[in-house]
Amino acid sequence: MDEIIKVYGASWRPDCRRAKRFLALDPNTGFVKGSVDLDDRGLVLTEMGLQTSMQGVFAAGDVRSGSTKQLASAVSEGAAAAIGIRLYPEPLEARPMHEMVGT
Repeated sequence: MDEIIKVYGASWRPDCRRAKRFLALDPNTGFVKGSVDLDDRGLVLTEMGLQTSMQGVFAAGDVRSGSTKQLASAVSEGAAAAIGIRLYPEPLEARPMHEMVGT
């Protein structure tokens, strides 16, 4: 970029050598393909609690369909998924054994 930017009377020439570029648009989810549901771009589909289509498997961050692809959101989703993982066994313990067969 070789243009001069002017704002409120100040001007400068941006140094794009330090610009962060978002290059990797394809998610690295090949290792879960066939195990959890993915969207047409290969992003992991999750329910409201970040649970995937496979019971006990959670997804968070940029790999999740519908994520904002922002660091702060990914960290927040990671914390929410950790809480979901911690709480996950509780509903199983309350279920009768015959319902848990095959899960």
